[in-house]
Amino acid sequence: IEVVGPIMLPHPRAYYGTPTANIPASSQTKAQNSRIFAVLSYLGVAFFLPLCILPFFLCKDDGFAKFHAKQSIVLYVFYLLAGIVGRWFNLVWLVNVALWYFVVKGILNAYAGKKEPLPWIGQYADRF
Repeated sequence: IEVVGPIMLPHPRAYYGTPTANIPASSQTKAQNSRIFAVLSYLGVAFFLPLCILPFFLCKDDGFAKFHAKQSIVLYVFYLLAGIVGRWFNLVWLVNVALWYFVVKGILNAYAGKKEPLPWIGQYADRF
């Protein structure tokens, strides 16, 4: 923490993480590819379904991308089921708000490199 006048500011590394100068370039690109495919899997839930299963074919040995792909597939199944129930009770708007909450949370976790399960949905993705 740096003190600038009366204000205490966090160090810039608090925002950008640790420097990656000592990490080999191949590991950096692999980690970036994992993050990209993990983020794409959540975008598949909202826009284009085949993006959800893309990591299973292109990242066969990558546990991080597969973890997020599993969660996105389970999220899509829950979205379909909740959409059917939501139509009965006229709560489709609530289902859509919940979908976007989970998609944004999943994208943020994937981009940050976190392997954190989504609330209520992550427990089912582990079984898949």
